[in-house]
Amino acid sequence: RFIAPLSPPVFSIFLDRLTSGAEKPTCEVILLKAGGRPFWASCHGAMAFELEASHKVYRVAVSDITAFKEAEDAR
Repeated sequence: RFIAPLSPPVFSIFLDRLTSGAEKPTCEVILLKAGGRPFWASCHGAMAFELEASHKVYRVAVSDITAFKEAEDAR
């Protein structure tokens, strides 16, 4: 499990937009590192290629934006 407890709706919407063909969907979500420590992530997705109509491959880039979010909160 890599999605923090309060983040599933946001990440689910992101995945729905990704698989429905939305143009490069993005989201900001709290994910969990391997040890269970939460971090803010910026996710950007796109379809990589389509093998056949029922089999598509997607790519998702995940960037740690925790420092940015903490700076925003400090304002």
